[in-house]
Amino acid sequence: MGEMSRSQANEIHMWLRSVWREVMGRIEKESQYTKDEIKDVMAHLYFKMKETMAAQQPVDVRILKYLLSMEDPLERREKLGEVRVGV
Repeated sequence: MGEMSRSQANEIHMWLRSVWREVMGRIEKESQYTKDEIKDVMAHLYFKMKETMAAQQPVDVRILKYLLSMEDPLERREKLGEVRVGV
């Protein structure tokens, strides 16, 4: 499966937002489910989408994001050295 472009990701994000608005607008009128149940399902869909998009990023981008997420500069330098050795 190819990488998802930024425009495709934005389209999916906008679609999820519109689905969220539509679902939340209908809950009180028509749904047999509670707001919390709907929120749980929508949250699950949202996080699965984010997980899928993250997995489609190039490996070097994922490595850089991981390194940048580290607060300890020494640990970051150590991990960067491991990445260089592994390449």
